[in-house]
Amino acid sequence: MESYLDEFPALREYAYLNTASEGLLPSRSAKALSEYARRRQLGSLSFDEYREKVEETRKLIGKLIGAREDEIALMQNTSEGLNVVINSLEWERGDSVVTCDLEFPTVVFPLQKLRKELGVELRVMRSINGVVPDSEVERCIDETTKLVCVSHVEFATGYKFDLRKISKLCREYQAFLLVDGGQSVGATGIRVREAGVDFLASSGSKWMLGPEGTGFLYVRKDLADELEPPRIGWLSDKRPGDFSFREYELADGARRFECGTVNMGGFAALGESVRLLLEVGVEKIKQRVENLSSYLRRELAEIVEVVGPRDEEHSSGIVSFRHPRADGLFRELMKRKVVVSLRLGMVRASTHFYNSEEDISKLLEIVRKSSTR
Repeated sequence: MESYLDEFPALREYAYLNTASEGLLPSRSAKALSEYARRRQLGSLSFDEYREKVEETRKLIGKLIGAREDEIALMQNTSEGLNVVINSLEWERGDSVVTCDLEFPTVVFPLQKLRKELGVELRVMRSINGVVPDSEVERCIDETTKLVCVSHVEFATGYKFDLRKISKLCREYQAFLLVDGGQSVGATGIRVREAGVDFLASSGSKWMLGPEGTGFLYVRKDLADELEPPRIGWLSDKRPGDFSFREYELADGARRFECGTVNMGGFAALGESVRLLLEVGVEKIKQRVENLSSYLRRELAEIVEVVGPRDEEHSSGIVSFRHPRADGLFRELMKRKVVVSLRLGMVRASTHFYNSEEDISKLLEIVRKSSTR
């Protein structure tokens, strides 16, 4: 993996432990963005060429998560993908939807809107110190449940759901499983079929290492053709090149959820980032992330209160901890060029494959000194 470190010049200056906020853009992807900007100065002359690059990115995303090309719709971000699914389902009063109390607002707000406008019951699984007990999953899902909507990896505590267990319950009660993969895709080796996922939305700018304004929505093929998109455009149609005044006919598969021209330069760059992840190897990345975060979690636990999972099954690349002077510690870390985040009053560190034990040692040194003052 060391052979790829030249792709990330920021690592020469920073201990970058903040992929959960934004991943580092590889040099090859930055080059692709610059090349697009140069070509875009020629107007439409490179439009068809970049349409082909976008389609190649669609294929690469499918390969990354174990999906078919026609099960991938290109989105701007996770929020767009989640809203597309939630607003494509047919809701009735008496339906329930299940989520958990660790979720990022982009998951919760659309579900609250369902409750407010359609009278759908919103059930919330309750966590204990950043972990959701299995009993909570079983408590909340029943025959009224139409949708379970959770993050594979929770943004603040790094808790990783066992999607196969949830999927099994969803099948039992004929509910759908919608997953926010923003903190998962690119780091956990998720394979959507093995996980039993019906829908998965993700941004491209975190663990996938792409630019902002890129993302995707996975829709299981047999479901895609049954759903009516909440909004449509020329790319939602089976014949997107036919500009005549006519009745639309929805495209087969996930493409029907796309409206119009996407951020072509951004998706060309995302394609380069995904290609890099595939070159390094999905399983190698997963193991590297797990090893680094396990080391960080273990060492931090001797100094401060670590919040979230301790077991391998539910752990991820996100490690959060409480500190009596969290704000001051955060400022000190950033001053010392150790890049982390503050989330819900906790310091959050996140490790990707490009991180090293040295990065973690820098963090630990500063935390130790701050805890002895």
